[in-house]
Amino acid sequence: KPIGRFYTDSEATRLRRTTDWTLREDPAQRGWRRVVASPTPRRWLEAGAVRGWLARRPPTPWIPVVAGGGGVPVIRQRGGRYRGIDAVIDKDRSAALIARGLGATSLVIVTDVPAVAVGFGGPDAQWLGAVTDRELARYARRGEFAEGSMGPKVQAVLDFLRDGRGRAIITDIPSLGAALRGRAGTRVRPAPRRSKR
Repeated sequence: KPIGRFYTDSEATRLRRTTDWTLREDPAQRGWRRVVASPTPRRWLEAGAVRGWLARRPPTPWIPVVAGGGGVPVIRQRGGRYRGIDAVIDKDRSAALIARGLGATSLVIVTDVPAVAVGFGGPDAQWLGAVTDRELARYARRGEFAEGSMGPKVQAVLDFLRDGRGRAIITDIPSLGAALRGRAGTRVRPAPRRSKR
């Protein structure tokens, strides 16, 4: 995943010599950027602390900020100690992991478009309103959602709904109120599951 500012050719050459960074040229020819791994979060280390804070219900209207920017990526070393690594955890996948960890019944992902679209940017673009997780997964398998933009948001919703419970919404801030009332945004519910015999 690209991070940080753009570098000129000469800056990129110098950084390759003096650091262990990986740099890639921007496809839009704006220069070079540092790239780091963007792993899917596997565990939320502060879950107990946040659950405890929420259980105390402070008398003031505080809102906890959890996993800002996706969280701090760490790996567990021998002996059980954690060490930070150069990576960027996807914020949407972190939100799904945290929501599941808290037992949330809804996940709302706010973005800069009013809803998820298939055929985005093309003449036949179609905004998705109410869909099931199976329908959304089918569109994802067809490659409808770009990896660097809507793809991680859709995957986060699918992660959140994988047990067949809850609801998820993807929308922008102006549409958020209407989306919560079921009148805007992309609203995703689990498809009915077949009973296991």
